[in-house]
Amino acid sequence: MHNQPLQPNETIDQSQVVVGNRTHATKPLFTAEAIASRVAAMAKEIEADFSKSTEITVIICLDGAIVFAADLIRQIGRTTRVETVKIKSYSGTQSSGSIELVQPLRADLRGRDVLLVEDIIDTGRSIAFLRDHIVERQPARLRIATLLDKPSAHLQPVKADYIGFEVGPQFVVGYGLDIDGRYRNFPNILEVQLDDGPKSAGGE
Repeated sequence: MHNQPLQPNETIDQSQVVVGNRTHATKPLFTAEAIASRVAAMAKEIEADFSKSTEITVIICLDGAIVFAADLIRQIGRTTRVETVKIKSYSGTQSSGSIELVQPLRADLRGRDVLLVEDIIDTGRSIAFLRDHIVERQPARLRIATLLDKPSAHLQPVKADYIGFEVGPQFVVGYGLDIDGRYRNFPNILEVQLDDGPKSAGGE
């Protein structure tokens, strides 16, 4: 008997979130169904591009990419080795302006085929930092997959090889993206209706 895939819990109230001590309404951007379809398509692209690889080392950027990466790698029909890295640049809805390596890579990446998985590329500073950090370890090749990309905000010349969706200047939560650790379990990706206008979309 085959196990059925887990379905998102649609009973979760996704209509509002709390930022600081204020409550803000949310607006759906991408449904769980749309996300699942796009992630499946991305997995096929990745599998095709890595068709000659015997193993893919998948590096997951904690904590935001956990949900996306878990769904993505389970649909890649190749042997994968999973590693994690963690940086910090955000508090609430604002960037701290600096990037801190909280959990460095422990694996030897020399000669490996590497896929870096990120939740969102905003200014590009975080992904550029991680890219350089990985390149120093001399992988055979490095590819980048991101759930969301915000090209209008890029301050660094970075480009992901696989992109789920493009977003504008809005702040987003759900499907792994958070506000101070909350709302990662929302099955949809939602725009937070901030009273003072759009802000950076949940990442660097």
